[in-house]
Amino acid sequence: MRELTEAIIKENKEQQTVVKTILREFFSTGKTLRQELNLYNSLLESKEMSKDYSQRFLVETKKDFDNMDRKEVFNEQTALINRINKALGSKTFSNFVPNYKDLATVGLFLQNSNIGAKKRIMLEDKMVSFLGRKEQTLTEMKHLDKLEFKMFVDRFNSTYQHYIR
Repeated sequence: MRELTEAIIKENKEQQTVVKTILREFFSTGKTLRQELNLYNSLLESKEMSKDYSQRFLVETKKDFDNMDRKEVFNEQTALINRINKALGSKTFSNFVPNYKDLATVGLFLQNSNIGAKKRIMLEDKMVSFLGRKEQTLTEMKHLDKLEFKMFVDRFNSTYQHYIR
């Protein structure tokens, strides 16, 4: 999606078409990777759940994940990576993913079949906390005039000038 957004901003119609084709090919309704994506999104987008509900939700989501054909998922992921490399280039994989830590936590939780019991329990506890988190609201930043900004920059520079070589 980030690659598509970049293509739209740069008004690169050819790249937009390639990205849309890849998305339709691998993530349309009924596709294996779409099902896996839906499981990830259900965990990533859930917030403010009670502890009991979170635990039940995790068990059911993990059960759905385990019921997927892992070999088919792997083959589809491999085909997707191959297609992206050929059609868009490997630079696509260097796009910044702001929630990469959350994705890694969810991925580890879902694919944790061969880690020890202690780590599984700690990971499940982390996921319960993750699902119970509050929706973050953005606070409006106070407007800074030029004088305030200059004073801030001067203070910052004088404080950290010894780090500059």
